[in-house]
Amino acid sequence: MKKAIVFILTAAAILTLAACGKGNSLWDDAHPRTSILIFYITDEDGTEPLFTADNSVKNEILSKLKSVKAVKDTKWSPEKATMPIYSIEIGTTGGHTLCASWSGGYLITQDGAAYKYDFDFTSLESYDWTALTGGFQYDRTSIPCARYFACDGEKWYPFYLRPVEDFSRQKDIEMEITAFSDSGLPVSVSLTNTGGKLWQYGMGTAVQVCLDGTWYVVPGIPGKEYSVNTVLFGLRAGETAELNCAPADYYGNLPPGNYRITAGDDTHVVCAEFEIE
Repeated sequence: MKKAIVFILTAAAILTLAACGKGNSLWDDAHPRTSILIFYITDEDGTEPLFTADNSVKNEILSKLKSVKAVKDTKWSPEKATMPIYSIEIGTTGGHTLCASWSGGYLITQDGAAYKYDFDFTSLESYDWTALTGGFQYDRTSIPCARYFACDGEKWYPFYLRPVEDFSRQKDIEMEITAFSDSGLPVSVSLTNTGGKLWQYGMGTAVQVCLDGTWYVVPGIPGKEYSVNTVLFGLRAGETAELNCAPADYYGNLPPGNYRITAGDDTHVVCAEFEIE
């Protein structure tokens, strides 16, 4: 009986020590030797992407990030986010991308989990960075984990969404949604040319959401890839073509609301609206 008690106490002590220990495994898949490390700084005015290809700098930064204790917090929501937002992006051992964004003491990972994460990201600004875009800033919605700042699963936060610029709807091209996924997203659409001229289009589609009369771009789930053939296709007068939409898991589950699926280029767009209940 005494041996059993000693064993139980010892196991409890080990678990306690493990819980109190520092460090995390959130960055274990990072592969600095074969990828650059991108550091994003986001404030109300925009997002500045910086990068380094210096292996010693990448390893030093990753070592610091791994040394921080990360405590999962299931009650985090975008309402707790504050500016500035700092983000890290780096390649993985499997050839994918690992990214996370930090705001107000919380680290939001690309799977949507939030962790209390006590790290001074301003200290990273002192490293020798190179501007990724030649000094050009992205807007503030260009955060690697933007989806989790823009949506908590039940509602949208427009501050972190990119408004859609006015566009001209392509005349004589009709779009109709022909199939939906279980999550209510379009799987495929048909395009019909009711005019008299050839219309050229690409294979890409995008989902937008309408909030208080304004349309916004719906950001995809971080880590989910959506690539299409850049070749243009022609739709002759009177013809109908089927177009596959972005995979449903790229967008994940969306809150109830008014949405639309779009196709075409920046100036000539076709679209079809749908509701998610």
